[in-house]
Amino acid sequence: NFLYGTDINEMTVVKSFLRFLNEFRMPETEGPRSLYTQQLHRLWEESTQKERGIKFPISADHIHTFSASLYQQMVNFPTEVIPIFDRELWSLSVRLLDAEPESLGVCQ
Repeated sequence: NFLYGTDINEMTVVKSFLRFLNEFRMPETEGPRSLYTQQLHRLWEESTQKERGIKFPISADHIHTFSASLYQQMVNFPTEVIPIFDRELWSLSVRLLDAEPESLGVCQ
């Protein structure tokens, strides 16, 4: 399933992005969770109005370090790839928090 007007396979983007979220670590990352799953969990826990969603910053440098091809896809086709990132962040949030989908707003 290729994204319209591109040579990018959506499932490849999804798998690469989820692997990045679940595996990327910095030297100071502690515990069993990756840097971004720790941050995602913390932001949702600190949110007082979960139904309004959260803004979740991700470093493009981190993406580039982890996967040059994922970075290139993001840079070359941002309007197609970034919404996939947002959707997968939200799906991961629902799983991490064991939340009802209706209880969480968007994650961007």
